[in-house]
Amino acid sequence: MLEQFVGKKVKIVVGPEGEETQFGLTVKAVDGVLISVEDSKGEVRVINTTSANFFELSMQS
Repeated sequence: MLEQFVGKKVKIVVGPEGEETQFGLTVKAVDGVLISVEDSKGEVRVINTTSANFFELSMQS
C-alpha cells in the first residue's frame, strides 16, 4: 500500500492529533510499515507509520 508513494513528494502529518505537518519530503523506500523519506536538504530519516505519533501521509500537490 505504501509502495505507491516511492519517488513521490509527500506531506506527512505527525502528532497524536495531527498538530504538525511536514511538506516537501520525497519517499525513498518502503519496508513494511517503515518509510524512508528525504527532505530538501538531503537528510534522510525513517518513519514508522504504526507509531502513535504518526497521523497521515498524502501526496503533495
